Amino acid sequence: MRYLWLALLVAGCTSFSVLDEELPKYKGKPIDSLVAKLGFPNAEQTIMGRKVYVWSTSMSYVSVNPTTSTTTGYVGGRPITATSTSYTYSDSNLSCTLRAIVDAQGLIERYAYEGNNGACYTYSDRLR
Repeated sequence: MRYLWLALLVAGCTSFSVLDEELPKYKGKPIDSLVAKLGFPNAEQTIMGRKVYVWSTSMSYVSVNPTTSTTTGYVGGRPITATSTSYTYSDSNLSCTLRAIVDAQGLIERYAYEGNNGACYTYSDRLR
């Protein structure tokens, strides 16, 4: 589990920069070009007469948090030191939502994304 967290953290370091670099290339292009890369959206909405296509993902993971402690005592008058490690576990959630707003001709006017780097990797990896 520790390695999953590390992989998500490392992957997350680049996902926003990839989205910032790749998404502008789709502005003015047909929505189908983005669908070809990301797959079908999770939702399609109409807001103020504009179509909004929504891709979203979420995931849960358990992170393992080690805590090391040192104890000093005496045995037969001689000092000894012992080290022990205990673990706590915490649940965390990652999510990412990407929206593309298109005009009446189906051309992408704007886009936006929000969420965690680790979850947005799902989309940044597809856009590379």
